[in-house]
Amino acid sequence: MPLTDDPALSATVAPTNPAHTVPADSLVGATVGNYRVVGLLGEGGMGKVYRAEHPEIGRQVAIKVVHALASVHPQVIARFRSEAMAVNKIGHPNIIDISDFGTLSDGRPYFVMEFLEGEDLGKRLARVGKMTPAEAAPIVAQTLDALAAAHVERIIHRDLKPDNIYLAKRRAGGPEIVKLLDFGVAKLRAENAVGTTIDGTLLGTPMYMSPEQAMGRMAQIGPASDLYAMGVILYQMLTGWTPFVAETVAALLVAHAHDEPVPPRERAPELDPRLEKIILRCLAKEPAARFHSANDLFDALAEVVPQMRLPAARGEKTRETTPEIPSAIQAATQPNAGAPPATRATEVAPPAERNRWAAAVLGAGVLALVAVGGALLWLDHRGPAPRAASEIAAPALPAPVLEGKEAW
Repeated sequence: MPLTDDPALSATVAPTNPAHTVPADSLVGATVGNYRVVGLLGEGGMGKVYRAEHPEIGRQVAIKVVHALASVHPQVIARFRSEAMAVNKIGHPNIIDISDFGTLSDGRPYFVMEFLEGEDLGKRLARVGKMTPAEAAPIVAQTLDALAAAHVERIIHRDLKPDNIYLAKRRAGGPEIVKLLDFGVAKLRAENAVGTTIDGTLLGTPMYMSPEQAMGRMAQIGPASDLYAMGVILYQMLTGWTPFVAETVAALLVAHAHDEPVPPRERAPELDPRLEKIILRCLAKEPAARFHSANDLFDALAEVVPQMRLPAARGEKTRETTPEIPSAIQAATQPNAGAPPATRATEVAPPAERNRWAAAVLGAGVLALVAVGGALLWLDHRGPAPRAASEIAAPALPAPVLEGKEAW
């Protein structure tokens, strides 16, 4: 399970003296918390990820540890803590679980997360080149559901890319499950946000960076920034290319900010024009021109690709714009909302009770028919009485429609 490299941050913490060597910080064989470290899984600019196991019950986990040199930088520690906080705040099955957080004896922070077996989407694409819409759909559906849950909690990933979309194998078999990784640069859009930045440093990966990120417009970064990155990933999954190719990072950032992408169907002529339209909307330069939410993008894709659905056990996908409906309105608009449980249409009474109810209903029906018949004969003899306009009831008004959009 890879740990994302952060070249910009690495440059900030790397030693300037070539003769200075980074102290070894391998933990293999050591005990961290309740786990024994058995091997190295991956390494990035900020730290390492180790595989560990519980010595008694055999449970395997991954332990992420900050590099010794990086751990002296307060902003690195803040970002490390923000990742653990963000993941636990969201609590979604398609986001890697972090179960513990602590500090080593030398002061380096670490956290314990679930151990995954499989490969990330970046490696998958390097191997297969590109995917059909049907092949891409389960991966995209689960990723968007995770993003929707993050956005509900006002958390923007900001570094969405194939390397951070892990395709984990299920131990009991069945389809693989997507796990969204690396919320280390996540921005928590809330009061006293814990997401931090370093002045002059771009957080994210240039290949998948939204125009507002590329231009350093921090105030504009929101859910639409993640959807732009998702558009780049969709483009890559379905065409085998990324929208922009450049020789330098600077040229790539300029392209994201100002250039129009090559239409996807020029790369993959077989692509459905409707999918091309969806991808290009994700890649709009202005955030307001993109999809409003991850769920909106999900719905647009589902209209074109039948395989765009979530696992049956998950039920309805997360809706980040669902308003709270007052109980009085619920009672007025939902059938049987105010009825006691025994009389709701969806509940079934015991057989004996059903028989008593049936007899009572039948008797009441006979009496009602007799009464209605007598009334009709009396009205026919009497004729209709004139009524004032004020006595004529106005037609019932439709139930109120509530629509809430959270402003980011």
